[in-house]
Amino acid sequence: MSKRLLPLLLALVLSTAMQAREAATTIVPTPVQIVETAGTCTLDDAIIDCPGEALLPAARYLAECTGARIATGGRHTTAATTMRLGLDTTLAPSQYRLTIAPSRIDLAGADCSAVACGIATLRQLLPEQGARVVPCLSITDAPRYGWRGLLLDSSRHYWSVDEVKRLLDLMALYKLNRLHWHLVDDEGWRIEIKRYPELTQWGAYRTFDSHDRGCEERAAREHNADLRVDRAKMRVDAQGDSVYGGYYTQSQLRDVVAYAQARGIEIMPEIDFPGHSRTATTVLPWLSCDGKPSSTLCVGRDSTLQFCKNVYDEVFSIFPFAYVHMGGDEVDKRNWQSCPRCRQRMEQNGLDGVDALQGWFVRQLEAYFNQHGRHLVGWDEIAADGLGRESVVQWWRGWNKGVVERATSEGKRVICSPTTCLYFDYGQDDSVIDKILRYDPRATAGLSEAQQQLIMGLQGNTWCEWIATEARLQYQVMPRMMALAESAWTSNTRRDQVVALFHEKLPAQLERLDAMHVRYKLPDITGVSEHSLYIGHGVLAPAIAYDRATLRYTTDGTVPTAQSPAITGPIEVSTDTRYTIASFRLDGSRSDVVTATYARARYMPALDVHPTASGLLVEWHRNMGGERCSDIAAGELLGQLVSPAVQLPQAIDHDYSVIFKGYLYAPADGIYEFALSSDDGSQWLVDGTLLIDNDGPHSTVVKRRQAALRQGWHAVEVPYFDYHDNGGTLNGTVHCITSPALQVAFKH
Repeated sequence: MSKRLLPLLLALVLSTAMQAREAATTIVPTPVQIVETAGTCTLDDAIIDCPGEALLPAARYLAECTGARIATGGRHTTAATTMRLGLDTTLAPSQYRLTIAPSRIDLAGADCSAVACGIATLRQLLPEQGARVVPCLSITDAPRYGWRGLLLDSSRHYWSVDEVKRLLDLMALYKLNRLHWHLVDDEGWRIEIKRYPELTQWGAYRTFDSHDRGCEERAAREHNADLRVDRAKMRVDAQGDSVYGGYYTQSQLRDVVAYAQARGIEIMPEIDFPGHSRTATTVLPWLSCDGKPSSTLCVGRDSTLQFCKNVYDEVFSIFPFAYVHMGGDEVDKRNWQSCPRCRQRMEQNGLDGVDALQGWFVRQLEAYFNQHGRHLVGWDEIAADGLGRESVVQWWRGWNKGVVERATSEGKRVICSPTTCLYFDYGQDDSVIDKILRYDPRATAGLSEAQQQLIMGLQGNTWCEWIATEARLQYQVMPRMMALAESAWTSNTRRDQVVALFHEKLPAQLERLDAMHVRYKLPDITGVSEHSLYIGHGVLAPAIAYDRATLRYTTDGTVPTAQSPAITGPIEVSTDTRYTIASFRLDGSRSDVVTATYARARYMPALDVHPTASGLLVEWHRNMGGERCSDIAAGELLGQLVSPAVQLPQAIDHDYSVIFKGYLYAPADGIYEFALSSDDGSQWLVDGTLLIDNDGPHSTVVKRRQAALRQGWHAVEVPYFDYHDNGGTLNGTVHCITSPALQVAFKH
């Protein structure tokens, strides 16, 4: 070997070893214990030793991930590395142990699902591209929560088998172990039921509905093809109409179940009754109260109950998981009040109204589930239906915080998927990621140790009314799914540490997603205000917390493309200009778009006032459930408090409906940036002018705007309400961008 090549080869070996060692520090979710040892292990020539049939699906999965060969039946071939799988009953449930030596990898788990989690760790240790080298180490790991789930809605928009499998692969990579599969709803019936073939014959396809048209309109408006309805899922029906949709045969569903199980994932199907049933009642009119299409089944008919049981019989035969979801949410009961059969049912069973009638119906299904060895799972509306402890409540209404405490006090188990942070179809920004990471349902105030143990885990819900393509699905789910995995796995109660560590790991995980061609959402574009002011000249200096992303801009009102100018440094602004800025992934696909309008400053004069009391006066009103800030003052005045800044006083723990009033002192003439973050509605008025409008019910939204203020006092008013009183958030800040060292003050 040439003496000149030897140093290069040595440098390559050292670089590969260093990269392998760094991979161990970027695993998501964070393992409980990692002990690093010397050396690396190469998988270019490896075999998998799989004793017994039980782990053969996991061995095939491992072979797909590594390219290794499977040695079965005691037949071994010569290989550089042997990977041995095993079951170890001495380990705790869901626990696994992974040991990597220079030529041997041992992976043992308490069960097949635990082994799959170990394979996921090995996947993250391996680079997606390049040398197949992993560091030598020992990992002992187990999750905090047994239920780490993701809901996929296949009714609103249909997902092919391959698309579902790709989502399962992403779930497995981050150790999520439950796919909640929403298969029927008003918009489509996606599961073959052989006893009722009409359900898929007529109910699996539709002409475009309002959601489809909305997706098309938004795609055109935002110049984003990822928002369009997938043309591959359209066809021309017998009447010559273009229809959209699809369904899964029972054979396909069993194939997906096996695919998921090999990756440690159980599938919980949801067949939603008695509401969300317009497809069923359209296809089978005898299921409704009056024979007309309705979102609600007629529960007064014995034939309706038998229909449900017949459907579930086939569902049970396809999905072996012990938990099956029956929905039970958002039931429109108005038809029941006038239906003679439903009224007769209430009279015969001594039921005092339509709410009690729903409880009766759900209990009938609960009994049927139990007879077949299944646990009924339902949305949190079922918590009041008198169910037994074998059934499970899924909390979704984030504003209805008492559900968890009430259900667990009755001995019922709970899955937590609140709208406040775990609805993945909602808009997302970096603050939502942090909210997921900080979320710890067992830390809910008022829960005893016994109640905490009844919380099965966390689940992200991805409803697909406005998600029509796989690219958009990935954008909505990633990287939120990683944050969910971290939050559900870790036992670290110092959530500030969890947040900090996750953001350190995120760039390496995004690189992996780049290599996998996943259309994730990039981190937020920062350093940009929607409305910016300048004196003399301004500076546009946007940034993004991922160095492989590119920011591009336009000034003509069009949306940037991959050919638009890139932002490589600060841009000086000397004329009024509207910038449109977009972030682009490594493959040139676009993620987010923001606008920044720069205008020459016009100073707001100071007021001739002399406030003396520190802080802002906070008028605390009864929360009347209004949806606009203008509704706040209509509520009874509960009291007046003082806050040093635009933040909710700790004394306010209910009726989150307030108006901050007072004055802000600008210590010098300059440009001041106001930022207002709230969940739900808020506004910021300065000297009577509406500066920031963040009104209406919504999850956490941050808005910023600038104002040119003369030195002196300026009147401020900030109304805020939390819709449904579900414990929202409010935070307002002000800083001088022309003289950052200056500090503003609040008085009233």
